[in-house]
Amino acid sequence: MKTMKATNISGRDLSIIVTPEGISVDQARIIRADLAAANGIIHVVDRVLAPTEGAMSPTAHKPKDHPAH
Repeated sequence: MKTMKATNISGRDLSIIVTPEGISVDQARIIRADLAAANGIIHVVDRVLAPTEGAMSPTAHKPKDHPAH
């Protein structure tokens, strides 16, 4: 088993576990990986990965004149 961490867009750490049986992210098992989409790559998981309550918005730290607002 190999464990890793990654940071999502809201700044929260995600736990990644790789075993011979597959890969999971925060206890969501990856069902299908690397599906091409028009704007990126999709990985299908067996549960919803939602931000925790109070998670910082990805645009919260950007100036008000930033195009993301």
